[in-house]
Amino acid sequence: MKKLENVYDEQITPLLEQIIVICKEHGIPMFAEFQYQEDGFATTCVSGEFAHGVFAHYEAMSQCRDEGGMNIDTYMRWVCQNAAKYGHSCQVLNLLGIPETPKKNGRIQLLDG
Repeated sequence: MKKLENVYDEQITPLLEQIIVICKEHGIPMFAEFQYQEDGFATTCVSGEFAHGVFAHYEAMSQCRDEGGMNIDTYMRWVCQNAAKYGHSCQVLNLLGIPETPKKNGRIQLLDG
């Protein structure tokens, strides 16, 4: 698998760097994730002024990788905190006690369990 990592480093990275510069220059949102080995990932996310909310979710999910897959607890914690900060209209989050309208500080107390 080291060979794929070298391909990423030597061939993909230089092209991606050019794309990132162009996207930032023009405010174009983009998301890219490359898996060059079983547990080797490279993720890039450029948010623009009009970026769809899904970009934030991609970015959050990329931070939630755990040995053996996705750590859903980390992702759900992010979802709850994001909902508390920006508001939501989700019945499940309502059941968890997260208000639909953001609080002033955007922070919530999550129950451990």
